[in-house]
Amino acid sequence: MFKFSKKSLAILKTVDKSLQDLMNEVIKVSKIDIGIIAGYRTAEEQNYIFNSSASKCDGYVKKSKHQKRQAIDFVCYKNNKVVYDIKYYYYVVGLIEQIARQLNIKIQSGIWWSFEDGGHVELN
Repeated sequence: MFKFSKKSLAILKTVDKSLQDLMNEVIKVSKIDIGIIAGYRTAEEQNYIFNSSASKCDGYVKKSKHQKRQAIDFVCYKNNKVVYDIKYYYYVVGLIEQIARQLNIKIQSGIWWSFEDGGHVELN
């Protein structure tokens, strides 16, 4: 069984409680290790990401769900190293969606390879 690192937990604490609850349930049963790499973002942080072409939201005119504390990004690990093998992310996204249904949490999730974002989950 895996558990979140202190860094992942700190990031997770920056988002909505239902998203925290969801991801805490996911890590308990996941067969793949997961790290949370992004949670809440300020407008300045979001704008920096936008200017680096890694988001369609500029943080000011078009706000990201990260700015509303309603989104997280995650990566998968194998042997303590980040992996970008798509099968890992499909598994985790499927698990997140399954547990979200059980908890009656409405989400949208995906794998944003065009942004090298790994996995992304946001509240609807």
